[in-house]
Amino acid sequence: LVAFVVLLTMNLWAAQLARRGTYDAAAQAAEVDPGVGGNRFDPNGMLTRAQMVRMLYQYTRYLGYETPADRSLGSSFSDWSQVPAEAQDAVCWAVDTGLVQGMGDGTFAPGSGATRAQMCTILQRYEALLQSYGTTAFEPANEEPPALAGD
Repeated sequence: LVAFVVLLTMNLWAAQLARRGTYDAAAQAAEVDPGVGGNRFDPNGMLTRAQMVRMLYQYTRYLGYETPADRSLGSSFSDWSQVPAEAQDAVCWAVDTGLVQGMGDGTFAPGSGATRAQMCTILQRYEALLQSYGTTAFEPANEEPPALAGD
């Protein structure tokens, strides 16, 4: 249930900002979603597994928590060379914290879309991770997070 609420809240926030034309500015200001490259943001595009993990990694950093990444964990995936360089720390962090485990065939499948089941599982694990930090997805570690563009 918590994962559903987090996902719904993120979707409503994104939809509201997209309607106002400020989603890209807000997400970039929070450094949660830096875009898809090539100076493109693509708020309506498919979310890949690497992008999803990177967004959670960036959001955790935005909340003020440490996100150490053991780069040796990446070598456990046979498709590690396909993980974009900007997502490699995030993937290693997500593996180390137990958010993701890979696809079962020894791959991470960084360019594949995240299924709803995968998203719910990862969000449930993410909420448990944040609770282990003594917070939830809605409470920053710092006194007050920076204001987002459009607020």
